[in-house]
Amino acid sequence: IINVDWYFQLHWMDRARAALDNDFHVVVAMNCTDSRVVKDIEDSGIRVINYDIDRKGLNPFSELRSIIQLYSIVRTEKPDLIHAVTVKPNLYGSLVSMLQKVPYVCSVTGLGYAFSSGSMKAGFLRIVIRAMYRVITSANNCRILFENYDDISTLVDSGAVPADKAIRIPGAGVDCMTYHYSHEPEVVPVRILCAARMLYDKGIVEIVEASRQLSSN
Repeated sequence: IINVDWYFQLHWMDRARAALDNDFHVVVAMNCTDSRVVKDIEDSGIRVINYDIDRKGLNPFSELRSIIQLYSIVRTEKPDLIHAVTVKPNLYGSLVSMLQKVPYVCSVTGLGYAFSSGSMKAGFLRIVIRAMYRVITSANNCRILFENYDDISTLVDSGAVPADKAIRIPGAGVDCMTYHYSHEPEVVPVRILCAARMLYDKGIVEIVEASRQLSSN
């Protein structure tokens, strides 16, 4: 269960293919926004279910409708394991998994706006998200995967996730067949590329400040 098709294609296709190669049957439920992306995913042998989830929406009625739809999807598919990725799929997928007694894994790929912003709305969302994580981690058949220690500390130290259910994996990995190792350049100045979307919470402010400091030395 994941929020949107392009994100799955960009970040999770390799892991889904690896599951297929190990004789898993993979079905992905997500918001389908681009027919070309969906076709590429399906051509890989992955079955796609359009799941009406708005990754930024906060309308309680729309969110309840998303949970009900997901409940129906899981009841129909009868999966052996649910793997949810990103905040809303983690919370909604886990709730549905608990109700239908299906083992589940949640991947925390970042804590998002609720934990990066200091606004009142973000503060309210933090309270809700922590409370929901306490609920979904009360089941014995769940694990929460993290990619960095800061996210683990944030949720474990606040009591939202039990330490024995928090597992850190060493990042998402790099395809070494596509990205080859190279030595650091000896020429000066070194050119650095920041591969990120132009959003504050992606570290753009920090990269600009780092650039200023390096340029002043």
